[in-house]
Amino acid sequence: MKDASPALIDHLATARMLRPVDLIAIKLTTGVTHRFACTDIATVSADGFEWSGGAPTFRRSGTRRVIGIEVPTMELTINFRPGSTLGAVPWSNVLRLGALDGALVSVRRGYWSDWSQPAIGTLHVFDGKVGDVSGGTPTLNLSLRGETDLFNVAVPRTTYQAGCRNTLYDTGTCKVVRQDINCTALTGSTRSRIAASGLTQADGWFTAGLIRGVTGANAGAVRGVKQHAGGALVVSEPWPETPTVGDAFLVAAGCDHTRSTCAAKFNNLANFRGEPYTPTPETAL
Repeated sequence: MKDASPALIDHLATARMLRPVDLIAIKLTTGVTHRFACTDIATVSADGFEWSGGAPTFRRSGTRRVIGIEVPTMELTINFRPGSTLGAVPWSNVLRLGALDGALVSVRRGYWSDWSQPAIGTLHVFDGKVGDVSGGTPTLNLSLRGETDLFNVAVPRTTYQAGCRNTLYDTGTCKVVRQDINCTALTGSTRSRIAASGLTQADGWFTAGLIRGVTGANAGAVRGVKQHAGGALVVSEPWPETPTVGDAFLVAAGCDHTRSTCAAKFNNLANFRGEPYTPTPETAL
């Protein structure tokens, strides 16, 4: 059974003509949410948000509801116009930059009697995470899997280990507040190594951290920092394009998940979730 407001139930029962529209919310791993409506109307209002209509256009597969813990899936096709963007990232570069990797997608269906007014109500259709992304220009194909897919992860909930089990900057467990540092690319930067200005921190401060392109050809792309030394940042995988002098980036400190780093670097021992004094297999009795 799907939850619906009394006003929507009455509308569905009595309206002579229904105006249903699919509403698609895409929450990127950066925390930014983009909302789209599958209609030619430029902007519609629903659930307290504004939803953009027109381009791009979306086409989705059907869904089904069953009793049990079956993992729901959905195939979502996005058609975009040349030059259009997802935030600051051109849709034509979304696949290459991995902008949708790990994004959360929520699909609802809204109902209107007057396009100039907020939706009478919405019904839940699907919630899931982006898996495979394929296609190119002007079409992207997204394979979505429901959140119950997490039940297929064959690991214990808690593994005793010396290193901290938290994900750095996770608001639920780690609770360290992420502080991005501005830096710009200097002469000599390559796709794998950025010679950066504006970084005054000691070597290693950003190792195992994250760096995101802000301007230039790599805007919107995110990479892990494999090594920070001598004011340069070596990334875990090459950037899509070679950074040019003056390209702006945001970089966040990394963590090696040890107790000493948690205390000295982040002052966060209260949330440390490791067992540093657990004996190794070679010394356990």
